[in-house]
Amino acid sequence: VICFLVLAPIEEFFKYSVVKVFIYPKEQFDEPMDGVVYMAAAAVGFSAITNVMYLVQNPDNTSIVGILRGILATPAHVIFSGFIGVQLGKAKFTASYLQAGSRIVKGFVIAILLHGLYNTLIFSKILTFAAIPLLVVAGYFLLRQINQLNEVSPFKK
Repeated sequence: VICFLVLAPIEEFFKYSVVKVFIYPKEQFDEPMDGVVYMAAAAVGFSAITNVMYLVQNPDNTSIVGILRGILATPAHVIFSGFIGVQLGKAKFTASYLQAGSRIVKGFVIAILLHGLYNTLIFSKILTFAAIPLLVVAGYFLLRQINQLNEVSPFKK
């Protein structure tokens, strides 16, 4: 319950807030794909900060856990936030305020469900490695959506 109702929503909202406040209103956010790019950048930064915080708080447990956090947590954050980014990018260029809001909510729901499931698997200790196929499958579906955004890019050559 904590993974789905507390941790995942707070982390995803934090990453989204940085992009929404500092990047979304800028003229450089000029195509739907930018939602993915900027959310992924926010996710990498967030992951780096949380990984360092974890290692500082757990100095005796830095070897394998630190390596696993680097290998799994960083791509996980990028994938989860990527789903918000896809919808945020679409929302920016949607005329209807209601439809734009629905897109962002859709991105959050997907990201929070995936993030909550990932955290549940990681915290379970027994099912930790089940997080890898979750990331592979989620990454596949995210890449499909990214390819669709690229197809309609005004900068496509």
